[in-house]
Amino acid sequence: MELNELEKQVLLFVIDGKTNLEIAEEIGYSEASVKRIVKKLFLFYKISKRVDLVREAMKCSACCLYRKGKFEPQRS
Repeated sequence: MELNELEKQVLLFVIDGKTNLEIAEEIGYSEASVKRIVKKLFLFYKISKRVDLVREAMKCSACCLYRKGKFEPQRS
């Protein structure tokens, strides 16, 4: 299962620290619709807290960039 474009967009706003209401205003959806999308993201990542959603999304983004050769992990 992959995220659709709207879910990805909402996820980026969540990563930026936006509230559901702020996201709704940005994308032109109701706050309730955004809340449903965020719940779907929780299910997708198998987590229950917003902070964990951000953490998982950031891990995934780093992995995806690394696979595409656009991210070089720092070595100590």
